[in-house]
Amino acid sequence: MKKKITLETMMSSLNIVTYNPERKQEWDYFVRKSKNGSFLFFRDYMDYHSDRFTDRSLMFYMDGELLGLLPANITENADGKMVMYSHQGLTYGGLVMGNHSTLSKVCGMFESLRDFLKENNISELAYKAVPHIYHKTPSEEDLYALHNVLNAQLMKREAACSIDFTNRIPFRSCRFSTLKVAKRNGVEIVESDDYAAFWQILSATLHNKYNTTPVHSVGEIELLHSRFPDNIRLFTTMKDGEVLSGVVLYVTDTCVHTQYVASSEKGNKYHCNELIIDYLLDVFKTKKYFDYGTSSENGGKSFNESLVFSKESYGCRTIAYDTYKLTIP
Repeated sequence: MKKKITLETMMSSLNIVTYNPERKQEWDYFVRKSKNGSFLFFRDYMDYHSDRFTDRSLMFYMDGELLGLLPANITENADGKMVMYSHQGLTYGGLVMGNHSTLSKVCGMFESLRDFLKENNISELAYKAVPHIYHKTPSEEDLYALHNVLNAQLMKREAACSIDFTNRIPFRSCRFSTLKVAKRNGVEIVESDDYAAFWQILSATLHNKYNTTPVHSVGEIELLHSRFPDNIRLFTTMKDGEVLSGVVLYVTDTCVHTQYVASSEKGNKYHCNELIIDYLLDVFKTKKYFDYGTSSENGGKSFNESLVFSKESYGCRTIAYDTYKLTIP
């Protein structure tokens, strides 16, 4: 007679270990072989801003086998209670799972996680799930476990625009018109390492439009590019030796993501953004998805209609970036 395996029996063999630098090689190897991880989860990326976050990343083992990773940091909220985020320094940061991370095992991991948080006096978990377009194979066991095992609540849903390269929607006619104008202006598109020149345009654009600054300093993005030259790439438009616009891409196994897009006033006049996006869509058409980033405002409660319209004119349609909240009793 076969022994019935329950979540309770599985939990008894689960062990959660807090990450430390001695486990870096094991961590990175698991990310590389995972079914939903990307280079953002490598420690050389996560640790570049370790001075700004208190890392509390977790590693899940069952009978000595590593089954999952949770990139995470902890902080104290206004009430003086400890909150765990997965991860505040990353665009997304949910459970990184291997091919052996089945639904039953993932449910067991989340049960153990709840106990771990309670034992360590952490009152809340803010969980940013990895969007499905970054999955190398179906990997939404965590969403099932969050909702059905832990009764976590959807805290925030942001709208992001993306293109499925296997089923592309044509450009709108207005986009074809501006592209024709742009291609007559003699603008050159090049891949570049001159992040400093582009950062001047980017900083001015963000300041003038939104009164904000880039998430990364130019020194940080140059450091990250040096560590991940195949994943972090800059493309610029130029005319008469002057940089007019640019796009910083984050390239993963399945997806190419526009981390930063900006154009100078002269670049806007020549429709350089249209030109470079059209070019990149052709260069990276062998990927599964093109992620043009979020267009949400007010914590996802509203969206920038003009920005969404612009992205949709390239054939983008919406996917959700979800954040869940788990309150520990």
